[in-house]
Amino acid sequence: MPHEDALAIEVVIHNFRVRKVLVDDSSKVNLLSYMAFQQMKILEEQLVRDQAPVKSIGGTPVAVEGKVKVAITLGEPPLSQTHYIVFLMVKLPLSYNTILGRSMLYDFEVVTSIQYLTMKFPIEAGVGIIRGRQEEARAVYLAAMEEQCTQLKEINPEVMEVRDEKKEAMTETCGQA
Repeated sequence: MPHEDALAIEVVIHNFRVRKVLVDDSSKVNLLSYMAFQQMKILEEQLVRDQAPVKSIGGTPVAVEGKVKVAITLGEPPLSQTHYIVFLMVKLPLSYNTILGRSMLYDFEVVTSIQYLTMKFPIEAGVGIIRGRQEEARAVYLAAMEEQCTQLKEINPEVMEVRDEKKEAMTETCGQA
């Protein structure tokens, strides 16, 4: 099916099966949401405090709570591979539980295909394959768009007076998805 969906996969992190994992080859870092960090019961002592901010997509600095090194497994046995990966833990409302960046892709020697929503990586027995979860990627996208539309509706109407002629078009666009 033709698409422009993100590559959302399922992996095992710290012995927990984690869904809603975004593979982002434009990200320099691996991010772990605070909620996922808590649900995986990773000990706070494992978190190395690091206050150095990272830049978001818009270039805005994002505060990092710290970094943690945990095991991540790609694929299903026997076509799987495990490495220890460093994640930056952030207390942000992320749409995904974790974002895997270039450093993880490099460590696993991953090749991605957005067109086929697939990741391939070498293992001893040949090639491991992970297929993306298109329905999940679309659900996350639609939820994010709906949240954006909700935020637009909460904007002070006095500020929006200048854009009145576009207001109806934006409302219609947001309502449709």
